[in-house]
Amino acid sequence: MVQNKIKINKKLAFRMFLMLGMLIASTIYLETSQINEQDINSINRGDIIPSSAADHTPISIDGNVALDALCDGNGTDGTYGNPHIIEGYTIDGGIGNAIEILNTDRYLKIQNCVFGGMSGTESNGIYLSNANNITVNTCSISTAGKNGIYIISSDNCSVTNCEIFNNNFYQDYSTAGINNLGNNNAFISNNIHHNSMGIQNCGMWAYYFENSITNNTMLGFSCGDDYGTLVTHNILVDNGNGDFNYQIWTDGWACFEENIIAKIDSDRDGLIDYDEYSIYNTDFLLSDTDCDNLNDGFEVKIGTDPLVDDTDGDGYYDGIEVAAATDLLNASDYPDSDTTTDPHETPPDDPTGTNGDFVIAGYPISLIFIVSIIGMVFLFKNRIKK
Repeated sequence: MVQNKIKINKKLAFRMFLMLGMLIASTIYLETSQINEQDINSINRGDIIPSSAADHTPISIDGNVALDALCDGNGTDGTYGNPHIIEGYTIDGGIGNAIEILNTDRYLKIQNCVFGGMSGTESNGIYLSNANNITVNTCSISTAGKNGIYIISSDNCSVTNCEIFNNNFYQDYSTAGINNLGNNNAFISNNIHHNSMGIQNCGMWAYYFENSITNNTMLGFSCGDDYGTLVTHNILVDNGNGDFNYQIWTDGWACFEENIIAKIDSDRDGLIDYDEYSIYNTDFLLSDTDCDNLNDGFEVKIGTDPLVDDTDGDGYYDGIEVAAATDLLNASDYPDSDTTTDPHETPPDDPTGTNGDFVIAGYPISLIFIVSIIGMVFLFKNRIKK
């Protein structure tokens, strides 16, 4: 009989410790699953102006031989480790494209260039057709009749840190700041604004990361035939004359994750994502950024700091002061053990509670968690008595 009771108690203890481990793991998960603030703050929204560009006539290249000839004398051979380079040019495209590259698979970098002045109705800033392995970096591309960058049947290309704007002669859904019809291409940290459309993607396995897509006339981002495409950590604001429905259109194949989109309040704290990012510096995926039991929107409304858990510095978290009906902006007014306010009383150095919770090993442990442990201990004692 005693052995059976010991076995039962061992099983009960094992279950209790298993439940305890699950509760601790869930608490740690909730604490650490917030979006990385540094990632969000690294989104580039400033204008990009290449330095020391020199005037050059429009460039047209068809085939590897022509590309090798253009870069002859540069000490490059167009391989992965030693790519060709087109750098430091200012090109007015006239009625055609500022730079067009056709039928190449050499590795090429186009960087620190300014492309503009394209007066032709069919002109593009950069036109790539069946041209693979091309990187465009830190370029300014504007005033094209059609697209800022037009990529057709070209793979393994990337566009990074470019400003692409005012490419809007045609106001239709065939023109954009970036028009990608290639596969396995990446677009990172570009500022794309005041075009007919921001981005049109009809390529597979494309990657769009940390682009600012704003104030484009018809649509911010259009995705079609886009299997395997990932769109993440981008800003889409004030496209389509500010209409929320014209920020993004997709046929459903692309994956959209953690983008800041106009008029969306992802964490339902009363502040739209874009305001949280651009004005308040709060986490748009976490309703209570400073973990003081007051959501960010409420703190903005009452005048407390949504980034500081104890706005008045009196040693009590803002949420505790709200519950105690004390002044959150007056360090002399705080809760005491008698729930009275004495402006002459000194607050304790270490008030009980973090975010209305207790702290163990640096992690907040909620009251529900503690009550659960007490309940399990009570159950365990009752089993022993039986």
